[in-house]
Amino acid sequence: VFFLYLGRGTCRLNEGDTTGNGGGTTSRHDPQLTLEACLDVCFSIDYCTGVEFQDKHQRCEVWNRSIGFVRGSSSFACVGQKEVDCSYFAGKNCTAEIYDRNASEKLERLHSACPNACTEVQPVCPSDFSFMATQIGGLYLTSGGAGQTQNMAGEQYESGYNMFFEVNGQASAVRGQLSVTALSVDGTLQDISGRASFLSSRIGTKLMLGPWGDDTFEAVAAVADADQVVLMGPLSKVNASVAHRSTVFSMTRPYSEMLLAPFELIAQQGAATVSVITPSWARAQAEFLVSNFKTCETVPQTAGITGLVFLRSEILENLTTAHVADVMDHLLTPRPDVIVCCESSVTCATAVLNTTYHKDYDAKAFIIFDDDLLTGPLNFAAANLVNNNDVNTFLLEQLQIMGTVQTQAALDLWKFPTYLNMAGYSSDWSSETMELLKDCLVVSDWDRSTPGAAAFMYLQYYLVRTHARPESAAASAAAAILLKAVQEANSTNPQAGGAL
Repeated sequence: VFFLYLGRGTCRLNEGDTTGNGGGTTSRHDPQLTLEACLDVCFSIDYCTGVEFQDKHQRCEVWNRSIGFVRGSSSFACVGQKEVDCSYFAGKNCTAEIYDRNASEKLERLHSACPNACTEVQPVCPSDFSFMATQIGGLYLTSGGAGQTQNMAGEQYESGYNMFFEVNGQASAVRGQLSVTALSVDGTLQDISGRASFLSSRIGTKLMLGPWGDDTFEAVAAVADADQVVLMGPLSKVNASVAHRSTVFSMTRPYSEMLLAPFELIAQQGAATVSVITPSWARAQAEFLVSNFKTCETVPQTAGITGLVFLRSEILENLTTAHVADVMDHLLTPRPDVIVCCESSVTCATAVLNTTYHKDYDAKAFIIFDDDLLTGPLNFAAANLVNNNDVNTFLLEQLQIMGTVQTQAALDLWKFPTYLNMAGYSSDWSSETMELLKDCLVVSDWDRSTPGAAAFMYLQYYLVRTHARPESAAASAAAAILLKAVQEANSTNPQAGGAL
């Protein structure tokens, strides 16, 4: 017999009960700040069989008859006493279900009596466990996609995976070797689903590295969910692909989540006007900027900011530099507190940021998105801020994993031209613009502030001769986390792998 969380809604005697108070038998004990406080009242009464709680009005209703039905309502919660067997808890997180006063003791007995029911109970491998080869399936964008932006992102994404396995290709998953089967995600969504099913059913892959892009990732995620394959997807911005699937994970947060916090801080300062520069809808679809397009229009409203002024970037297209300043008057006339630029970083910096500066107008906040044009200067700036000795230590460790032992002198020989190459990506930006950018908030998928991030930039150029972008870093990080989970799962403490 347990006090169980019966769901969001109002408690009822049965499905036909319309009284809302157990036929006049319940008692009110308002106000109670939390559901737990309401339950404490219940536990102090001998006859209590459950509670109905509404947090908005701190409403606490104590029941003394059996609760047989919950009528759905998002503002209420119903907890009731029930007698159940092990089958009731099959596939459930028992810790989240039980609300008894002595819940820890009851959980301990339940875990012992029903070891295969509760999802939070993880099996422990015996000491003589022998693990065979670990199969990892990867789906990459391996050839030209629709548009230069997608193609470049796909190439970076693939290079991140390849670089990780070049460094760790000989790594053992504690017991057994690592085996990687990689397939292309070129073609239709049906083709992609078929290849994911092939990896799962024919190859026997239970660990999968997902493709770049929202639609392609969703196609693979659906297969992974159905076949219970663990899928790491570095770059999907669609919450729906991850949120309701227990085996699907994403390395990055949607722009909406990253942008919401600064907008909420802006809103807390009082009334704020926001001017938003977005690409046209057609261009957003063509260049895979739809997430940015929608985010820039909805997040300020979610944060409670009104007085939005929108300027479509096609107004700025096909104009000479002399005309840009005139067009910008439309944006700057309201003298907005915040300017959000979802357009390319070059447009934001040269046509917008410089215009505001030369008009002797300084917005309180200027938000800009990291893209392939801004990534170079950001990498160079980050490399200059981290401790060089820490970067060298990380690089030497990674090279040693590859079986390459280098002296510090040899390391410096290839690090220095790589540094100059990164500096070259910043040369296209004027010193004045670079100074102005220091006061901007840049929203990015990649935290470049650690020595490991700087070492990754050097290592990518050393191994694959390409400039590191967030797509590459995310792909490599996804592979690293997946391998670490494999190593932990095959250890004597497999729960650590599940925690990852």
